[in-house]
Order: sequence, then structure tokens, then C-alpha cells
Amino acid sequence: MQISASTRATGKSLRPTRFILCCNYNQARTFVQSSVLRDESASSEEGAFKKGKPAKVDPQAVEGWFRGEGLPYLNPTPGKPNWLGEPYPDNPTFKPPPPLSDVVKTSIYDRYLKSLQLAASNSESHNQTVRTLSEQFGVSIARIEAIVRLKNYERQYQKD
Repeated sequence: MQISASTRATGKSLRPTRFILCCNYNQARTFVQSSVLRDESASSEEGAFKKGKPAKVDPQAVEGWFRGEGLPYLNPTPGKPNWLGEPYPDNPTFKPPPPLSDVVKTSIYDRYLKSLQLAASNSESHNQTVRTLSEQFGVSIARIEAIVRLKNYERQYQKD
């Protein structure tokens, strides 16, 4: 590894970003990346890197953002998605489903529980209940199952 002039001047040893691939026949592959910052004052082609700490955010800057551009996100409209922006602006074909509000998720979970209580007498299975809710709300079956799982965890957490 070449040492740049700025490294010699400061006397600090700066390292480039490393990606380590650990392979063992008994283990799955693991990727490890360390947190690094690029030293802009470095003059070498590779550039110098140094380990960094998470950036500190000025509380006044956050408050200023919420008073200006962030105001709609501070008080979201109930029942509507609350986007900060396009998730992938360079990919206009990517159209993710809008996030569901907690009110809708709770409604789905409550209907699921009611359907399960009725299902005991009607012999309706979990799969049929999820499929029915999926059709009623226009949401995928996998998403309904995820909502039910997360609401179960939420209720268990509130009990404990």
C-alpha cells in the first residue's frame, strides 16, 4: 500500500475500505464492512480513508427542517401514505405499494381475529381467512400474513 504525502505529514496510518469474505465449509458466507470516511485532503489516486464515527446532527437543524420542508411529515394525514420521496428516483418503473397506516393494519388484524373465532364453527382455515382479507383490502396475501404476525408480536409485547 502506498503512503500519501498527507499521511506522512500527519503521521497517521489511514486504511482503505475493506470487504472481507469469510468462507468456511461449516458456515454460511458472511460479509463484513467497517465504517470508514474518505480523507478529502489526500493526494493519492486511491485516496486515504480513516475510521469514522456517526455524524452528529444539530438539533436546531432538525427543528428547522420540521418547520419548513418536513412539516407535512410531522403531522401526517391519517389513513394516507407518508412518503419522504421516491425510493429509487433513477428507476421510474419501480412502483412500490404505499405503506398502510396503523389504523388499517389494526382493522385487518381485528377482522382476522373475528374470522378465526367464526372459523371454529365454520371450519374456515387460516389460509381462507387471509385470502378473504387480501381480497377485501386489495393487499397481497404475504402482506396480510406479515401484518397479522407483527400485530401478534405487538400484542404479546404489550402484555409483557
